Amino acid sequence: MKRFFIILASVLAITSIANAQSEDLTNRIQSDNEQELYNIARELYMGTQGKEKIKELAIKIWTILANEGYPPAQYTMGECFFRGDVVDKDYSKATEYFKLGAENNDPNAQYMLALCLYSGTGVDKNLAKAADYFSKASENGHLDAPYYLANCYYNGEGVPQNYKTAVEWYKIAAEKGFITQIEALKQLAKCYENGEGVKKDLNKARLLMKEVEELENPKVKMGEFNYKQ
Repeated sequence: MKRFFIILASVLAITSIANAQSEDLTNRIQSDNEQELYNIARELYMGTQGKEKIKELAIKIWTILANEGYPPAQYTMGECFFRGDVVDKDYSKATEYFKLGAENNDPNAQYMLALCLYSGTGVDKNLAKAADYFSKASENGHLDAPYYLANCYYNGEGVPQNYKTAVEWYKIAAEKGFITQIEALKQLAKCYENGEGVKKDLNKARLLMKEVEELENPKVKMGEFNYKQ
């Protein structure tokens, strides 16, 4: 029965859109595949151009999928409540959805739940649990979780302080981080400068900071800026 309502909601949304993709979406909506239905809702949501009613239908699809246990939808609904997008902002509900997704091994949900636990947003602050979920998200391939996990080890937040383990995670974040790469490089440079978790190496620290400058200022990478030793 729930699947019927998902399809019905999607069809209603599709009939509200006058574009060349309508026929394709109408064919795809007959799928009983959770990922396909999730993606259809995403396409409807992203292509609404301010049509709130269609956004609301996309939210309904995600809500049903989330309640049926589909992890990406659980994460997405958490984000909607966290940002107050279409639904009223509610950090408590956001963390509830993040927790559902995290328990189902969704790395994005694990990362967001960790951030909420770390800051006490929508849930009681718990550094030990935050570190645990940063660890799980990192192991599951989230690009920015390693930086925050490294911080936990560096500062001894939720885990015993361990500079060596912090450096290991900073290195991963410095290589793969999406929004945290630059900060990871800075922290890694600091570790080499102070000999924290690694052998003190001022030259390595300078090279890492040079890499930071190249990322912060594209002209550096093109040779239009002279790095000062």
